[in-house]
Amino acid sequence: MLQGCLGIKHLEENEYLLYNQQIKGNDKISAEELNDFFRQEANVRTPLIPWAPYVSIYYLGESFYNPDKIRRKREEAEQEYNQKIAEAQEEGRDSRVQRLQTKKEARLEKLNRVLDEGNFLMRIGEPVAVYDSSLASESAEQMNQYLHNNGFFNAETAYTADTSGRKVTVTYLVEENTGYTIDTIWTQISDRRIRELLESTSDESYLSVGERYQQSNLAAERTRISDLLRDNGYYEFSQQYVEFNVDSTLENHGVSVVTEILRPAERGYHKQFTVDSVVFVTDATMRGDLAGRETREVNGITYRFFEEKYSKKVLDNRVFIRPDSLYSKARTLETQKQLANLDNFKFININYDTSGGRFISYIYANPLKRFQMSQELGFTYSVGIPGPFYTTTWTMRNVFGGLENLEFNARAGVEGIPEPTNPQQAFSSTQFGGNLSLIFPQFLFPLGSSQRNRFGHYNPKTRLLIGANFTDRQVFRRNTFNTSLNYTWQTERQRRENSYNRLYTFVPMDINIIRSSFNPPNPEDNEFYQQLLEWRDQGNPYIYSFNNSFVTSMYAFVVFNKNNYGTYTQESRYIRPYIESGGTIQNLINFGFLKEAGNEEGSGLATYRYLKFSNDYRKFIPTSINTSIAWRVNAGLAIPYPKESTDSKGNKVQATLPYEKFFFTGGSNSIRAFRPRRLGPGNYIPDFNQQVDSTFTNIIEQPGEVLLEASIEYRHNIFGFLNGALFLDAGNVWRLRKIDAIPDSQFKINEFYRQIALGTGYGFRLDFSFLIIRLDFGLKLYNPQSVKKLKDGSYDYAAGWIFNSNYGSRPFGKSFWDQDPVILNIGIGYPF
Repeated sequence: MLQGCLGIKHLEENEYLLYNQQIKGNDKISAEELNDFFRQEANVRTPLIPWAPYVSIYYLGESFYNPDKIRRKREEAEQEYNQKIAEAQEEGRDSRVQRLQTKKEARLEKLNRVLDEGNFLMRIGEPVAVYDSSLASESAEQMNQYLHNNGFFNAETAYTADTSGRKVTVTYLVEENTGYTIDTIWTQISDRRIRELLESTSDESYLSVGERYQQSNLAAERTRISDLLRDNGYYEFSQQYVEFNVDSTLENHGVSVVTEILRPAERGYHKQFTVDSVVFVTDATMRGDLAGRETREVNGITYRFFEEKYSKKVLDNRVFIRPDSLYSKARTLETQKQLANLDNFKFININYDTSGGRFISYIYANPLKRFQMSQELGFTYSVGIPGPFYTTTWTMRNVFGGLENLEFNARAGVEGIPEPTNPQQAFSSTQFGGNLSLIFPQFLFPLGSSQRNRFGHYNPKTRLLIGANFTDRQVFRRNTFNTSLNYTWQTERQRRENSYNRLYTFVPMDINIIRSSFNPPNPEDNEFYQQLLEWRDQGNPYIYSFNNSFVTSMYAFVVFNKNNYGTYTQESRYIRPYIESGGTIQNLINFGFLKEAGNEEGSGLATYRYLKFSNDYRKFIPTSINTSIAWRVNAGLAIPYPKESTDSKGNKVQATLPYEKFFFTGGSNSIRAFRPRRLGPGNYIPDFNQQVDSTFTNIIEQPGEVLLEASIEYRHNIFGFLNGALFLDAGNVWRLRKIDAIPDSQFKINEFYRQIALGTGYGFRLDFSFLIIRLDFGLKLYNPQSVKKLKDGSYDYAAGWIFNSNYGSRPFGKSFWDQDPVILNIGIGYPF
């Protein structure tokens, strides 16, 4: 059975299976670094079970692979297409000839791939790994060279091959010995300007006295010097002029590094180039084709075009190459990037002409089509069951000649979400809507030309939006009409191997008119509505969040993104602070058609006033090639005001929030051991008739104004596309003020830490590159809804632990498995 599972039966005589490879003796250099030099790889095996699944797949495919048959198919296909092409040529049908030629090439390419790489199963599988001693020797030599390149000049590497039956385990024995460190750093530069330039940026050097010698640092320093000089006018400078002389004969394992800038052979010195003129071709069809175009000069830049379509003032804000300025590679790339960000040009090419003793910059821009349509069909997932969606976008570019873009986006989708009155039941949530946006490539704000040019580095945009969205969640419908004014800009910075991106968004005006209705409209038939009415009578204002309303707000947030968080390839970080003020306009202007939420008199629209703050912090740390740690902390606070108001009957009404502005917790992207949006608030224990099968799980969604969440995951690869994750989640929501209908739900600084729910679990992630399907099994550890309130008013917090010895004797006689302890979460993508 072992031979069949590992593929040993496929070995020829005198062949052995490469079963495992390991590295011993290394200290300063990690095994993960040295693993890259394995010239052979052992077959992928499943954990615990000695089975190589990809080997089984490969030989299953090989069992019905017939190369002679494929060759015959290739010959027949070539003859068939040659005959059809000849007939089409005789008939003079050139377009058909071209189509047939394309089909022939595609067909032959597919058959050739099968001949070279095998059929589909053989391509996704892998043949049995046959041990090759010569490749093991090469691996040891390359490891030794890598150690030498990292300062271990006296390192020694060998290997042993231990045989057990037909299996071989290769052990690489590494002896690093003492590493060499940089003792002195010198520069040998005859050009005074270059020498002073390097001295002024010496603190940015990758070479430091006392650090271990690493050849990768020399390569990075060579690139830094080249980029520095090319940003200061040295257009013809390249890395080949940077040379390092390393002397390792010093005492105490020290090395001396001399940095030398070589002179070019022809000129004999490095010349600084100053831009004489800038020519911008706005409708380039081929490089260098300037004949027949009109010319206009704006702010020192010469524009060439057949038809004047684009605002020169707007283009000028995105061009950072100027006459009489030193050549700069950075400003050239920045110009190229910011012009591309306008989303009006297919490509941007920037060339420099040094002929005739002049230095001229040519910018060639190839326009995109003015009208464009895109469509997208896929699946979406939030808290329940994935469902399909369809999105279409129409774009009209350069609407008024100022590079403005008009976009219309329409979307429709259906997904399964937990029923508001029973989280164990799902129903369909239907959503459709559309937005019309007008996007300006600048701030709609009075700024001077110098300020506009400075902001051009930040890709400024102003978006005017109007839209409508219709949501049907069976028990209630919610239709929203909105308009907003958005300002966005971003900054990018590269510091050594790390990139730092910031995206700023400021929305000074966001207006929503919301119409809500319950379904069925008869209150007696709507269990959700009945519960809201009961809570209202007990002082819970949640029902007022579903009033027909007029919601205004202004908000701002910043996204700090280090190393493109979400690609999960290197250590990265994501921070998103958010602040919002709702109802600010109502504080300044009294609208006669508005009334405070909770005032049931009159026919006006309800209005809300509130402040909202939140911050989402995420971190990803790779610990090896196949393992990583990711964690997240998410906190939020929403403050509705005034604290309470008086309606026309003289009743006190507590301030509340619009439904969308509440915080919820629990679910696949939150605390995964608890049902979506059902955790909390605090350690509020629902009445018997408000629980799901008496499991201490709330029937009704539980909103809060205070949110605390934290999660950590240990992610690892199981084999191939199958990954796993061990996770721990903690958090809860609370109400900001005391509500008699929801006892023990108020956030109190001296009690909240006892009301934080804990959940753990394990998840499987199927990573298909273009799609990640996630299955997370969450297990409750601590459930604040299980905390007992004693007769004297105190609390038995120990009762919240799921594995408490008394758990089997809970109220209603429920056993462990009756307490909803394990939740399956289905998701698309990573939770954070």
